[in-house]
Amino acid sequence: MTDYAEQSRGTYVSMATCCDDGHPPECVIDGNPKTFWSTTGLFPQEIVLTLKDQTRISRVTFSSTGVQKLVVSRARDIQPLEFEKLYDTNLSQITGQMQQDNKVISFEAKHVKFTLQSGWDNFAAVHKISLQ
Repeated sequence: MTDYAEQSRGTYVSMATCCDDGHPPECVIDGNPKTFWSTTGLFPQEIVLTLKDQTRISRVTFSSTGVQKLVVSRARDIQPLEFEKLYDTNLSQITGQMQQDNKVISFEAKHVKFTLQSGWDNFAAVHKISLQ
């Protein structure tokens, strides 16, 4: 399946609530399994991916470490003035292992927002986001 959340497909990070120069938000879509976006403490934290075009998505995969509650929302308009909540999920704490959340869900979006509502510790990391 095509992953629309890749920089090579024209997707970019249009907003993130925090940025660590060593682990910037763009790492979630750079295709490098060794990079990640690191939160800088406190919750909630948000990251918005903007797709090249409005796109039909059928699966969301979110790979992270230390995230407790995740909310996923979408906006269809070119200017993302309002986001519609698609789902929320509670992720299990897996010491020493990456969390993997896979959701089969059908929706159209120009922008997809990921809100890290809470974490298992002060910091969390998002390794990869995939939109298929």
